[in-house]
Amino acid sequence: MLQMQANRLCVSHRDSGIDMPYNHEGETAGGIKIYWYNDLKKVPNNFSWYIAHEFFDVLPIHKFEHTEKGWREILIDIDEAGKLQYRISANETQSVKVLVRPPLDAGDRMHVEVSPRGLGIARQLASRVDQYGGLALIADYGHDGDKEDTFRAFHKHKVVDPLENPGLSDLTADVDFSQLRIAASMRPGEENYAIVVGPVKQLQFLERLQAEVRLKMLIDSAETDEAKEKVKAAYNMLVDPKQMGERFKFMAFYPSAMSKILDKYPPLGFSTLK
Repeated sequence: MLQMQANRLCVSHRDSGIDMPYNHEGETAGGIKIYWYNDLKKVPNNFSWYIAHEFFDVLPIHKFEHTEKGWREILIDIDEAGKLQYRISANETQSVKVLVRPPLDAGDRMHVEVSPRGLGIARQLASRVDQYGGLALIADYGHDGDKEDTFRAFHKHKVVDPLENPGLSDLTADVDFSQLRIAASMRPGEENYAIVVGPVKQLQFLERLQAEVRLKMLIDSAETDEAKEKVKAAYNMLVDPKQMGERFKFMAFYPSAMSKILDKYPPLGFSTLK
C-alpha cells in the first residue's frame, strides 16, 4: 500500500533511516514533501487534520458473547481435524474484565466486538486535536452500537468464512462508532478530550454537503453518454441505502475549545443547512 501511494503521489521517494521518526519519505511534482509514519505517536505534535478512511475496520478485535454465566470471550481453537473453530471461553478472560465494563455499553446486545487498538487510537486523536488544534474525520463501515456479530472475510470481492484459508482473505469488522465516541469524549480526571459529532450515514453526509451540485458539474463536463452514465452509477453507489449510503458513516473530532463555535455554526455534513 505504501509503495502504491508513493508511486502515485510522488516523483521521487525512498525509505528513511532508522534514526528518523518516519519510515518513508517522498516529494510531489509541486515540491510538497510527504512522510509515512507507522505509529501515530511519532507524528509531530502540531495543528493537523487527520483522515481515517476505512482504517478502523481493519484493526484487530475481541469478540464477546453474553451467556448464562455472564460475558465470555469467543476464542479461536483447533478441532480434531486440525481446522480452526470458534470456542467460548469457560471463564472470564482478562479481556472480558478489562473491556466489557463501563463506560462501554452493550445495551441489549448479546454479542459485542471491541477493538482495544481502535479505542487507543481514537483517544490519541482526541487528545492531539484538543491540545494542538485541527480535527479528525473518520469514514468507515460501521454502526452506532446496535449491531452484534459483524466479523467477516473477503476473498476476491466475495464474503467467505474468516476461519478458512487464513492469510489469504481480507478480515474486517464494522466499526462501533459508539465506542469511538466514548474513547474520544471527556471523562472524569482527563484534561484533553474532543467534541464528537456523528456518526451520520454517508447518504446524509453527502446530501448535506450538496453533493448533487458536484454531481451535476461532473455530468455536464462528461463528453459522452457512456461517461455520464458512469458518473451517475458511481454516485448512486455512494448514496444508495442498499449499497454504501447507509452502511458507510462519518464521525468527526473537534477541539473542546470550539464548543461555543460549533453550537452556533454546526459543522457541514453533520447538520442540516438552515
